Amino acid sequence: MPDQSQNDQNATRNRLSFHRLMSLKYFDSNLYLTIFAHCFLPNFLCTIVSGSTTRKSPVLVFIHGESYEWNSGNPYDASVLASYGGVVVVTVNYRLGILGFLNANSDPNMLSPSNYGLMDIIAALHWLQENAAAFGGDPGSVTLMGHGTGAACVQLLLMSPAVPEGLLFRRAVLMSGSALSPGSLVGDPLGYAHAVARHVNCSTELPGPYLLACLRERPLHALLTVPLDPPDFTWAFGPSVDGVVPCVQSKHSSL
Repeated sequence: MPDQSQNDQNATRNRLSFHRLMSLKYFDSNLYLTIFAHCFLPNFLCTIVSGSTTRKSPVLVFIHGESYEWNSGNPYDASVLASYGGVVVVTVNYRLGILGFLNANSDPNMLSPSNYGLMDIIAALHWLQENAAAFGGDPGSVTLMGHGTGAACVQLLLMSPAVPEGLLFRRAVLMSGSALSPGSLVGDPLGYAHAVARHVNCSTELPGPYLLACLRERPLHALLTVPLDPPDFTWAFGPSVDGVVPCVQSKHSSL
């Protein structure tokens, strides 16, 4: 989301309600995982609590929703669920907005990654495969759960050939969202990329990779304050077909 300095305060308020703006001031936007484990005690104490030091707990990875442009996994406290459910719960932060989903590809078959937010989730799942056991989790029993736009992200990963089937997670839970909903994919990502380019004086005639290079030279403040007006209940920046995640033909069906 835009920086909430005095220069960007009005631009930010114009895009978010006052209460959401106030709550987001306390969100940390760093890309990290929050892990809730039911036993962070030494092994001999965990033995007293659970009766075993070898039993690994299922892992539940939660992908936050609300919007493709703002929110965070940080406010979700899963300590009670982890304690009483005997599971390891992980909340994930991933890149959002223009930093997470800018797609300047003129051809969806270019195989040029643009869904960096989805790639962050994939990177988190790879990390958990390597490290879940250190927190008492079973890397072979990972469930990916999403809410709202997070559910759409989960379903896109279910259908993406970039995610080996059964390797990073075994089950998925979709809550109040789907990749089949009209707003789950941005229909004209290049149009929004060109709108940003015009605002910061980058030529829209440039091929995708050169256009991205030009945009990366512009100040972040300038990119985040571009006036865009997507239709209601849709986003200027969100998952779109980039030939990678997702591609035109998914491993299960076409989107």
